[in-house]
Amino acid sequence: MNKALEGVRILDFSHLLQGPFATQLLGDMGADVIKIERAGAGDMFRSMA
Repeated sequence: MNKALEGVRILDFSHLLQGPFATQLLGDMGADVIKIERAGAGDMFRSMA
């Protein structure tokens, strides 16, 4: 089954909660999401878990 965003590539420069959640939804709709994180630090939300 084709998804609405199949074939779309998303670059995710967001951090913490709202941005990554939004790009997760885009990925669920078929987009290819590439997450870009700060070198050496990653996403700040990981240290909060």
